[in-house]
Amino acid sequence: MSENGWVVLVFEKKGINRIKKEKERLERALEVDIIIKNEEVVVEGDEKDCWEAKKIIYAVGKGFDFNTAMLLKGDDFVLESIDVEEFAKNPESKKRILARVIGRKGSIKRKIEELTDTFLCIGNKTIDIIGEYEDSMNAKEAVLKILNGSLHATALRFLERKRRDKKIKSMI
Repeated sequence: MSENGWVVLVFEKKGINRIKKEKERLERALEVDIIIKNEEVVVEGDEKDCWEAKKIIYAVGKGFDFNTAMLLKGDDFVLESIDVEEFAKNPESKKRILARVIGRKGSIKRKIEELTDTFLCIGNKTIDIIGEYEDSMNAKEAVLKILNGSLHATALRFLERKRRDKKIKSMI
């Protein structure tokens, strides 16, 4: 394997454990070498492969399953991240706003995913979204509305309108 490129990613312990669990599958699928040292993940291989691997390994480390993370291979899907700590004044407000995005028994998270055909992963510090570009941007906008205090109904109506517009565009 050519060693033209390499990337270093830093994760919390949970993320490192997720990557360790999927290390062999990731190396095979991405054609790179993954070296894990403490909380650092070093990716070695061809420059293009490393660039692609970086996104996918980040997604696995954040909590997406292997198959969902592999959607990032190629250019059809994107990964968007929202830093929750920008919206929280203290640890209690962070818990509250994360709970608002999740909803009762995951209902709001699920509804955002359904209306946008995306995948959301809600962590302690970030909310990550995988989907096609336009869908991811719509999901991100809805999450930002909720984080900024909008009613759930407002954010969901926004997504329903975007979904309706997308259907109309596809018919034309």
